[in-house]
Amino acid sequence: YTLIGWKNNIMRICDMETKTIVQQYHGHSGKITNGDKMEDHLYITSSKDGNLIGYDDRCQHYLFKSANVGTGIETFDGFENYVIGGMENGTIFMYDIRMNNFVVSRQFESSPITNIYCYNRKVIVGGKERMINYLDCTKGWFGNYIIMYQHQAPITCIKFDDIRLITGSSDGVMY
Repeated sequence: YTLIGWKNNIMRICDMETKTIVQQYHGHSGKITNGDKMEDHLYITSSKDGNLIGYDDRCQHYLFKSANVGTGIETFDGFENYVIGGMENGTIFMYDIRMNNFVVSRQFESSPITNIYCYNRKVIVGGKERMINYLDCTKGWFGNYIIMYQHQAPITCIKFDDIRLITGSSDGVMY
């Protein structure tokens, strides 16, 4: 299935083989900024309205809706039962899906966080301030913070694993 968030604040799960809408959900009051399949049947979206919403493709209604964080959520990724998100005001947060609660947040930059990528309980964060930041979340909180390097333009993509870190910026440069 493919997850599609529309400008009209509706999230749709589509089957691309049959070209049909499998499920459609309402819940956000602002533009959907990101969506991802976190595990079997669990889809999560973020929005300019400052909420995370979790959906199960077997249900007609959303599973959970987070408390409002007061500013738009730009991006997120996750591992296990945690969602790591970045907001318009430069703050990052950790959200526990099981508890339906924000566990921790930290001011990271003064401009929007545009990219977050998680792998093996490690998190790389990038934003409009052009910095590539590393967080070690092996203990279930934001620990071991390192500024790795700086691009010459805002960060547009991040991928990494145990061996490689690849980042790109809006000027077309990749490291």
